[in-house]
Amino acid sequence: MKHALLLPSLVLAAICATALAQQQQDAPVAVTIHPQKIAAPELKYRLLPDAADLVPGNAAQVYLLAFGQRIEGLGSLEFNHMVEAPDNEFPLDKARRLLAQHQVVVALNDLQLAAHRQSCTWDLTDREQGFNSQAFNYLDGNAQWYGGLIYLSARVAIVDGRFDAASSALQTGFALSRNLANGAPLSQSMAALYVHSLMRAGVLHWAQYANAPNLYWPLLNLPSRYSTIRAAIENETAMVDRTFPGLDRARNLSTDESRDILRRLSTEIGRHDQVQTILQMMRDYPRAKREVVESGLLTSQAAQAIPANSLTLMWYHDQYRRALDNLTKYLALPPWQAEPRSRETLNAIMDADRPFNPLISILPHYPDAILRFADADRRVAMLATLEALRNYAAEHQNTLPDSLDQLSPQTPAPIDAITGKPFAYQKAADGATLSAPAPENTRAVNARTWKITVAH
Repeated sequence: MKHALLLPSLVLAAICATALAQQQQDAPVAVTIHPQKIAAPELKYRLLPDAADLVPGNAAQVYLLAFGQRIEGLGSLEFNHMVEAPDNEFPLDKARRLLAQHQVVVALNDLQLAAHRQSCTWDLTDREQGFNSQAFNYLDGNAQWYGGLIYLSARVAIVDGRFDAASSALQTGFALSRNLANGAPLSQSMAALYVHSLMRAGVLHWAQYANAPNLYWPLLNLPSRYSTIRAAIENETAMVDRTFPGLDRARNLSTDESRDILRRLSTEIGRHDQVQTILQMMRDYPRAKREVVESGLLTSQAAQAIPANSLTLMWYHDQYRRALDNLTKYLALPPWQAEPRSRETLNAIMDADRPFNPLISILPHYPDAILRFADADRRVAMLATLEALRNYAAEHQNTLPDSLDQLSPQTPAPIDAITGKPFAYQKAADGATLSAPAPENTRAVNARTWKITVAH
């Protein structure tokens, strides 16, 4: 599997296309909450380990030990169905039997230990192999399976009313999500977001069980996932230079060296006709030569002395870096400003009157990436709003507020991270609806509507 081929459409995010993710489609989701006041200490049930509880060491080593456990059925259709099952179909006894297996107990213990390490450095083969490193496929697959295992352990603990154990499992899962993305390219960060979505699903189950402690403040104290998008994209773009060493010094390459990079790049993007690549390069050469001189990259004399292949590759790389800068600058903005501007800019880059540039074709799809990272924050904010409603109902005889404004100032409703506006809320005779719209011009993120009722 070639990561460069997948990234423009973020195909790796397809791992989220399970029944669990389908609960986040346009169809309203019924949520029955149990009123519960916020109790002191407010952060007793943290969703990430407290810094005081972390110990020296590299979490990656412990994660690899956990991933090495041979657990029968892990990742099978039956396992996936267990993870995806709604409450009325959840095979509780089967989940308990799975969690009681020796290898599962060992793996979950290792995952918990890893969550309490102070650092996580994967030190993968990407520095030598770039996108060709098989380590990413290994980590992505294990992120699904072991994230699902953690989720099941949290879900069973919630059903049993063991909220201390459930909190510990959720901590382990949120820590796995954070650590998977540490130093990782955008593709692996998508797997980390999937684990994050599983833990959010666990929190939603939590809110629907009697006597479940209120998680309003622990949710709001989760670090923003959108704040990590810059590192993910920068790591992604670094992978291009690692996959094709010599790109950043194309002017110094020989004809054969630059031709080899062009051929490998053509294969990476699915253009296997190397003759076509060479012919196109020859057609592009006059324009490339003119533009590298006009842009100040080379003098006319220097441009004349460089092999045609090398000059054209240098031109491709310069266009690519300019496009990256033009897109990356928007990450300094909040997502509701960054997404539309990056989408407009990316469309302009792709629609520009320019010869085909293989590097431009593997630009990360900034707009959809922005939405996916911001959507993780949106979902957390919706859960925090749900917890604020639980607190309000506990203080007002099991009734819901007429508007979210009534939650302030003790438990204000957070804003939607995608729109920058409050969530839509509508009181009804039998409960209320809480919803967030689908962004325009993309299917990267769906609308979300909860039909909320209060258990009596």
